[in-house]
Amino acid sequence: MAASASAKNAASEPPAPRTLESADEPLRLHAQLLACVRESVVASDLEGRILYWGPGAERMYGYKTAEVLCKPYRNFAGAVDPPDEATFRRELLARGYWEGQHLQKRRNGQTFWTETHISVFTDDQGQPAGFVGIDRDISGHKQAEEKLRVNLERLQDIAANIPGAIYQLQTGRTGALEVPYMSSGCEALFERPVAEMDFTGLLFDHMHLGDRALFEHSLAAAARTTERWSLEFRIAVPDGRTKWLRASANPRTLLSGAVLWTGVLLDIDELKRTEDALRRSEAFQRHLMDAMPSPVFYKDRQGRYLGCNQAFEKFFGQTKTQLVGKTVFDVAPHDLAALYHAKDLELIDRPGIQIYDSRVQDAEGNSHDVVFHKASIPDDRGTAGGLVGIILDITDRKQAEDQLAQQLDELRRWYAATLGREGRIAELKREVNARARRLGDPAPYPSAEDPAP
Repeated sequence: MAASASAKNAASEPPAPRTLESADEPLRLHAQLLACVRESVVASDLEGRILYWGPGAERMYGYKTAEVLCKPYRNFAGAVDPPDEATFRRELLARGYWEGQHLQKRRNGQTFWTETHISVFTDDQGQPAGFVGIDRDISGHKQAEEKLRVNLERLQDIAANIPGAIYQLQTGRTGALEVPYMSSGCEALFERPVAEMDFTGLLFDHMHLGDRALFEHSLAAAARTTERWSLEFRIAVPDGRTKWLRASANPRTLLSGAVLWTGVLLDIDELKRTEDALRRSEAFQRHLMDAMPSPVFYKDRQGRYLGCNQAFEKFFGQTKTQLVGKTVFDVAPHDLAALYHAKDLELIDRPGIQIYDSRVQDAEGNSHDVVFHKASIPDDRGTAGGLVGIILDITDRKQAEDQLAQQLDELRRWYAATLGREGRIAELKREVNARARRLGDPAPYPSAEDPAP
């Protein structure tokens, strides 16, 4: 009875799986070949019980062959987050193979990524008999991918936040130009949606006609020397305006012989407008200074001339080009230069307005009486960064003042002399009146005694 029961139980249990070690000779040969493979090679029956556990699997997962044979594969080499087993097996049998990546776990709990290839193998009748899986450890590759992803995201963040746009420009052996890459900053530069942009056409189709030939010539010249390249050019934006851009790039010669330029595009339109306004302002100031009849000059805080007007050039016989960079010791006699320099230092030390009389010597050696009107020029820190001055020639005024002083002096002397004569006449009249009275005669000059009321 017991034997009968035992036999019945044995009949109800599934047959033990046939291992490759117990298989016929072809399977033994296959096992020997698989043992030479460095990757993990695992074979299981249709129920997922391990039939073969290669040396690569032992190294990868940390389990010996004797520990895993005839046991469920998922207990030793299953994915950390496995799909539904029944569904996965059904789809695998229908398709015949599967390829993908799995996050796996070693015996010590360490997780790692594998590139997995699973194929269905058949029996002698061509019916599915089980699965063969090959796992390759790609943890290093995944780490490199992650590092690359992080670096790429960092570069994208940098590219998105820098002013302008990063771009790549490629020139082939034939000289043809193309733009394989441009960062999202180009949208603000060209004022067009990125989705609508063909980068090559974007750059060249909208470039100002007067700048296209210059762009190509300049780039070709730089390609021959492989030197850093930079150029300013104009583009047309959708509303019809013309905008200035500056392109700069470093070249790299590829194995194909093409030159790849990597650089930055910047919007310099506002800068150009500011520069134009500055040039107009400077031109206006030059015209204004040159229209002034008195010599005008300006210096840095060390006393070196930075510029002057035409009246200054004419007065001292030096052109602006000759004057710039010189000091008063280069254009004036030493005694006068020492005085001017001392007054300059005084103004730099105590910024403000400075007015004083002095003398200067013109280009012909003639001496002139002048008045210096000077003012300090503040720098970004609020201190005196230089000075500006105007020379007023008062030689004629001084001469006129001297003449007037002489005339006044002569007038004073004449007036004094006149007062002296009138006093003597009055005295003589009084003497005549006194003599007449002594003689009993009336006084001939009564007014001399008694002024008329």
